[in-house]
Amino acid sequence: MIYQFIPNAPARVMERLIRSMAPGTTAILDLEDGYLDVRDPNRTSERRVGGRRALLELCERSQGQAHEKPVVMRVNGASTEDFVRDIPVVRAVAETFGLAAVMLPKVESAEDLRSAHAELDGAGIPAGSLIPMVETEKGMSLLDEVLRAAVDVGASALVYGHHDYSLDVGKWPFPSPREQAYWDPVERVAGAAMSAGLRYVHPPEANLRNEVLLEFMVWKLRGICGDRFDLISAGMSQTAILRRLTGEVSSNGDGFGPTSWAAPLAPEEKKRLAEETCVLFEEHNRQEHSFSADARTGRFISPHEYLAAVRYLGSLERA
Repeated sequence: MIYQFIPNAPARVMERLIRSMAPGTTAILDLEDGYLDVRDPNRTSERRVGGRRALLELCERSQGQAHEKPVVMRVNGASTEDFVRDIPVVRAVAETFGLAAVMLPKVESAEDLRSAHAELDGAGIPAGSLIPMVETEKGMSLLDEVLRAAVDVGASALVYGHHDYSLDVGKWPFPSPREQAYWDPVERVAGAAMSAGLRYVHPPEANLRNEVLLEFMVWKLRGICGDRFDLISAGMSQTAILRRLTGEVSSNGDGFGPTSWAAPLAPEEKKRLAEETCVLFEEHNRQEHSFSADARTGRFISPHEYLAAVRYLGSLERA
């Protein structure tokens, strides 16, 4: 399965994107990080209010004709005010489209998962499978506890949130699939998830159209998970490549050996990359989106990567 994020857009655009999902792909409607305002964090809650309004408009527009395309909802973290405000929207989406799953971000304990499950159940929402997202240092430290709770509430899968995790632990630059540091947490999370009987769901890769890198990523995941993994895509162009790659016979790995690992960046290169990331993000960020995408290079810059770059440059100024 490939899960594709549907960005904040007018209802008619989101409806068209949902209807365009090919077999084996599912749309994710987002109420969490898609509405971060990294330059004015005080506006994040206001933007989420607008996001909920847009999804309710989408449901009203699509009533009676959308049940053949169940979607995934990513809500806000358990026990937050935003999570409570998300529930009516999740109910409307479930009634309109059918709900394939609810992705619960920043799960850091068994209680996070159990309380969210109880609230959704109490609201009469047929959540299908509640999928926890482990994406902080604390969540990783309590991974076994989270997985036991995931099994208890009937979860089918677990997501590793690479971007949130890299920001939370203070990494710069974020590791790329060409680095072993990228795969160490993947191997840990995926192995634990599969041992618990769950599927592993891998986060989006920041290079939207780099087919060689995406092929390498799929090859590595097959080596770790066999066929027990799913992918999250950041956009339509990446989804098309991933659909083709996951449908092909597995590569024998020629050219993907240890010599492919990227060397660590020198300090001056880390600074240059941070400055470039900030410039690209600010040049290509659209007001309604939390992320930025450079159409020329196909580079996707998450708000987490931008924040990490800003923090890194700030640390250099303070040194």
